[in-house]
Amino acid sequence: MEGDSYPEAEIEDLLEDEIAPEDRRLARRVFVNIISQVDLADPDIKFKDLIEKLDEHARESSEFKSKSEASAKAALAKMHGDWFEWLLCNIAQQSNLTPGLPIAAIKLPNVVQFDSTTLYVKELRTMIESLRTEVRKSSVELISSNPDFVLVQRELVTLLPPAGLNASDLLVNWHESRYSQLVGRCTFESIYGYLAAKYTLRPDRRLQIAHESSLMKALYVHLQTRLWNTTPRGLRFHAVSTRVGNKDRAALKTVATHSITTVGSVPQAAVDTLHETKSVGDAQSMFRKILAS
Repeated sequence: MEGDSYPEAEIEDLLEDEIAPEDRRLARRVFVNIISQVDLADPDIKFKDLIEKLDEHARESSEFKSKSEASAKAALAKMHGDWFEWLLCNIAQQSNLTPGLPIAAIKLPNVVQFDSTTLYVKELRTMIESLRTEVRKSSVELISSNPDFVLVQRELVTLLPPAGLNASDLLVNWHESRYSQLVGRCTFESIYGYLAAKYTLRPDRRLQIAHESSLMKALYVHLQTRLWNTTPRGLRFHAVSTRVGNKDRAALKTVATHSITTVGSVPQAAVDTLHETKSVGDAQSMFRKILAS
């Protein structure tokens, strides 16, 4: 990983849902075959129906027929996460192209592949590396998984894909690589926030979201202090899932830890908004809201 900021052995627990390479290849192939035939501008399409159809086609593949039922079930659960993120990428693109919206939503890789702090310009990246160095002096690490999407100043990214892309490139590969346009180019004001996307929420995923959001907001405040910025816009952190229950909403009301460390600070939510998106229309509405704020 760029910069070797995280010893890989120390973040294995953050990647329990990481999909096996062969399953990811199958997930891409099935996704492209099915979704290239779907109108993702249709607001009435249900995510549950799409995922069930993708499941059915994955199970029909020769790769799956050799798996045990338990192994197949585990692989599908991990594929659901990729499929949901790829669906959101393509739906977000509709809003990314909407005139007048200041923000674009761009997918980020996982933390083993990419250190999200390298999105910042060199000056800010150096400040974060300095913080990591100081933290290590106390024999601890500044470790987090990456949020699934960064919400960034729209002018920093190419809004339209290159002409002539095939279905695989257009539906998956282009979205997976767009973050590279942002590396080393984001100023303090360029990043508006982040979005965590989980097809379903479990207690461990809720903890992961809360940890990501708290740390991203703490880093933002650290940069604010180093830059002596007395009127920051603030950093927003959003979360989305296809099913959100009362326990999920209660758990994600947790406070951002940096905001309760001094008597003069006002407690802030770790997660600013939690969205339940059962359909394409729900996701379209969500992106219109968070990309306009």
